[in-house]
Amino acid sequence: MKIVFFGAPEFGAIILQTLYGQQLVGEYSIDLVVTTPDKLSGRGQQTTPSEVKKTAVRFKLPVVTPDSIKDAKFARQLKQLEPDFIVLASYGKLIPKEILSIPKKGPLNVHPSLLPKYRGASPIATAILDGEKSTGITIMKMNEKMDEGDILGVVKIRISPKDTSDTLSIKLANVATRLIHYVLHLAAADKIRPKPQDNRKATYTKLLKKADGYIEWKKPPTNLGAAIRAYYPWPGVWTRYKGKILKLLPEGGVQLEGKEPTGLKEFKAGHPDFILDW
Repeated sequence: MKIVFFGAPEFGAIILQTLYGQQLVGEYSIDLVVTTPDKLSGRGQQTTPSEVKKTAVRFKLPVVTPDSIKDAKFARQLKQLEPDFIVLASYGKLIPKEILSIPKKGPLNVHPSLLPKYRGASPIATAILDGEKSTGITIMKMNEKMDEGDILGVVKIRISPKDTSDTLSIKLANVATRLIHYVLHLAAADKIRPKPQDNRKATYTKLLKKADGYIEWKKPPTNLGAAIRAYYPWPGVWTRYKGKILKLLPEGGVQLEGKEPTGLKEFKAGHPDFILDW
């Protein structure tokens, strides 16, 4: 079973690692990993690869980081591989029709929500922000539209009151590793019946930006605790306190610009005018 894998963050890296484990026992052949270009980060503007690229390099898998997947040369490269499946897990870009038509058995998307709810770029954070008690993994057959493909498999899990986007993403990725294995084998044997999504029930999420985490500390949102968990680690909930950036951390932590993280109680003891609680 020949697979081309698309992904970028840790969510995708966990799934790729599991597929690689199955490759070692002869179930799959990961013929190519496609991920996002390296980014410049930090004060020194150092080059940082995606988590998926790090995983691919560690396992000596062929990996490419195209600036654009709409390039005809890239499409030809994929066609030459003659994959059975494309498996996509948090790649972050819509896949063009020409690419979707390449795999023999189909292009599959591993999406961290119970579709059609929470389509789009930030389903995990938005579910926490909305106070949802549960979420899940949906595997669908991709089409040209955003997260609208027919559903091939679903697993539902509970959201813990202490879950952040970081912890919930890891939980969902581990659930996805089991579901994708099941779906791939059924789909390869044509033993799975796709289920169309009910578009009337669809909701959408947005691409998060740094500004989404900003609050006025004297006028905090009513769902501050949920926002802190939802936006951790990115974009983070933050405010400006006496001219400096103050980060609000899960489980009652804060970090003032230029300082180490500390507990909220300790911070308030030295800054009695700071009135926030969560």
